[in-house]
Amino acid sequence: MSDQGESSPRGGSGRPGVPGTATCRTERPGVSVINLVGDFDADSAKELTRAFEEAARGGGRTIADCTGITFADVFLLHTLLDANTTHDLTLAGPPPYPLLVLLDGTGTTDRFTITPDLHSALDQ
Repeated sequence: MSDQGESSPRGGSGRPGVPGTATCRTERPGVSVINLVGDFDADSAKELTRAFEEAARGGGRTIADCTGITFADVFLLHTLLDANTTHDLTLAGPPPYPLLVLLDGTGTTDRFTITPDLHSALDQ
């Protein structure tokens, strides 16, 4: 029996998770870093889009620090693919398992520049 007052799992996926957050900061002039932490699905799509819009206003390169991603679905993939066409985008890793599965499963890994860590991305 379910308690009617309980909130349902995120996105109806049947699994609880930490809602995805995307925060943008200027690392140095012309380089924005977006930290991605938590579960990225339809519920976090708007926040993710806002972070990439903020990075675009800064101009230059955008680095997405992907190490904190705990769940990734097509909403994240769609946003990353869109950002990759409008930004000089690098995905800083190591990419977590959920992101690797998404990129490999959709055949899109080769569409991105992926570095082993944030330091490597900043040095490019």
